Amino acid sequence: MGKVIKFNSNEQFIEKLKEYSDNLELFFKEYEKAVPLLKKYFKLVDKDLKLKVLLLLGSFAKGASWDFCYEVAMDRKENEMVRDTSALNLGHILKYSIDNEPLIETLLMDAKSDQKDKREYAIRALGFEGNYKAALPLVELLFDHDTNIQQCAINALSNIKDPSVVKILISQLKNASREKVMTILLNLWRFEDKKEEILPIYLDYIKNTDPELRLYSLALLKNISNIDEHLNILATLIKDKDKRIRKLTAEYLGKSNNEGVKHLLSQFLDDEDMEVKRTAVTALKKFSSLN
Repeated sequence: MGKVIKFNSNEQFIEKLKEYSDNLELFFKEYEKAVPLLKKYFKLVDKDLKLKVLLLLGSFAKGASWDFCYEVAMDRKENEMVRDTSALNLGHILKYSIDNEPLIETLLMDAKSDQKDKREYAIRALGFEGNYKAALPLVELLFDHDTNIQQCAINALSNIKDPSVVKILISQLKNASREKVMTILLNLWRFEDKKEEILPIYLDYIKNTDPELRLYSLALLKNISNIDEHLNILATLIKDKDKRIRKLTAEYLGKSNNEGVKHLLSQFLDDEDMEVKRTAVTALKKFSSLN
């Protein structure tokens, strides 16, 4: 009698999940069957395949996936990256959904939970562009006792892009922790309609005594203003104690089309750091080639 070969149906379906994640044409062709399978066998696959499945569902099966993404985001046994991706996916789905009010209300309640992780993932999911309903509850979380919750709220508010919160975020900079200031600086520039209010903040922090805050502010300045308009400030950074700031300053000057920056670049030629010096030399060669 021949040997009986046991057939593992789970493995068969896991292979099917891989096929769907790698073959969009097959996914669309078998959509009605594919979506339930992706959900049912999700827990059995590894992290990388889970991330692919979430991307697939969040992109092409929005209406059939928000309850699933919510469950994954709130599953305390799930991998942190998978939960985070699922929460962001959920926000993306809600952004394009008409009847999203019930789930938004649920997430607002979760943001007040006594479980820290549940709060964090709920806040991430609420942070989608145009979700103005969540703006006020998220502003309240800027005063939360937990600094991680505060930072999650800053990120979410910046994703929502409600211009009315800009003044509030700027006011939060006063007496804030270094981490909170950095989180605000990393996000303020995204409020494109408020550049006139935001620009002075970055220019001020470029003069800060904290090198990390100076570096962050300088790096983000290009997102909200023409660097050529601030050559006087760049000139003050040529002898900065932090070589990262000096190198970035040389890079900015090297991208300018103003030949007047050559005398500023030449001041880097005696810099003690070779990377800074090399950056300046490369920039000066550019100007030489133009003549």
